[in-house]
Amino acid sequence: MRKNSLIITRITPLVLVLALVFASMPFMMVKAYAQEISVSTEDELISAFRNSAISVITIAQDIDLTRTVGTGTGRTITLRGNHTIRTSSTINASGGHLILDGPTLKAREGVSLSIVSAFSNGTFTMESGEIIGHFRYAGGGTGWVGARGVWVQPGGTFNMRGGTISNGLNGVQIGGGAYGGVSEGRVSAPLFIMDGGTISGNRWGITLLNENSFIMNNGTITGNNIGLHIRTPSGNPTVQLLGGTISGNTTFDVRDNREDPPQITQPQQPQPQPPVSEAIPFADVSATAWYSNYVSVVNELGLMTGVAHREFNPNGTVTYAQAITTLWRDAGEPGATAGGTWYSDAVAWARNNGFELGGSGPNDRITRQNIAMLFEWYANYASIDLTAVRDYAGFSDTTNTAVRTLYQAGIINGVGGGRFDPQGNTIRAQFAALLTRLLTD
Repeated sequence: MRKNSLIITRITPLVLVLALVFASMPFMMVKAYAQEISVSTEDELISAFRNSAISVITIAQDIDLTRTVGTGTGRTITLRGNHTIRTSSTINASGGHLILDGPTLKAREGVSLSIVSAFSNGTFTMESGEIIGHFRYAGGGTGWVGARGVWVQPGGTFNMRGGTISNGLNGVQIGGGAYGGVSEGRVSAPLFIMDGGTISGNRWGITLLNENSFIMNNGTITGNNIGLHIRTPSGNPTVQLLGGTISGNTTFDVRDNREDPPQITQPQQPQPQPPVSEAIPFADVSATAWYSNYVSVVNELGLMTGVAHREFNPNGTVTYAQAITTLWRDAGEPGATAGGTWYSDAVAWARNNGFELGGSGPNDRITRQNIAMLFEWYANYASIDLTAVRDYAGFSDTTNTAVRTLYQAGIINGVGGGRFDPQGNTIRAQFAALLTRLLTD
């Protein structure tokens, strides 16, 4: 017993050291490989933006931001939470993808800035939350001054899915700025796609400059002094008002300063028409919405059955799991089991048949380009005819062959201005239309 006790006594310090080392390893590994983090201070927020391992930042308390932060090239950063970032510096989407999903971004009083700026092949997506600026009349020849909500500069794309932009000098400004390269083809012209949300209470709701693009599919522009201001006397911007509402603005709903402004209407492009369907079973899908028949079709086929009782969530963003599961259902749910998550059988089926998620997870948002690649893969799997029905002039922001194939087959379209927006998201209403075109035409 003494001999054994002596051995235990001698090795105890070593055991303690090893225990401390191994106990610290999980913390170090989490710190090195964490994908999500909660922050409560400005220093923590800045550190999270600088940490390339972080992709989701939850704002756990109100934070005053005095220094500029941004995505950096190739990164996707999602801001979540229900608190406010009061900022005196711009949050940049430069070369990467910034997603706002919950928090409020508010300009500090007296500071002239853009709260969010997208440029140099960067994308800003607003899923929910608020962006609050301020403005005042300075007089003395200075005129109106203040903070704008979102500035879309050359090479930038802004996708508004939901949320509110209010009280700014400009709710959204499309164009202008020092980030050049459009004419040389280094970056594309600024693009704003509005699929939802509200722009209200601004001096100018949307200001469109130069040869840039604004496409409105849904949403509301109301309560501004001017709703949409096209300030390009000799330019030819792309303006497509395909849905949504511009009304109730104080001075003008739409003010067009072009020398010979054309009538702004929905482009008359031939689109596949979905079959006539029964009554829509979802309370959040209006019978007059452009996507109502598509939603009815995919629901009747059992491909998209809603997110809750009588709720389709047409403006919700599509994930890999959702997209793959719809095709798995169309294929007859091969390999279905009783265990796992609601999507695990579908994802396993796709992987076993040659479709990989790459570095993405099932619950990550699927990009427009990856939807094209998924559809091309499934067309090969299910022997779906993708014969070209129209010519392809090419897009300035992608050379992907699946995009070309799906575009020529009339299933997927660009976003205007010669662009496809390959890294952009797709909302559930749009995905219902894509599915219908792929599977029923």
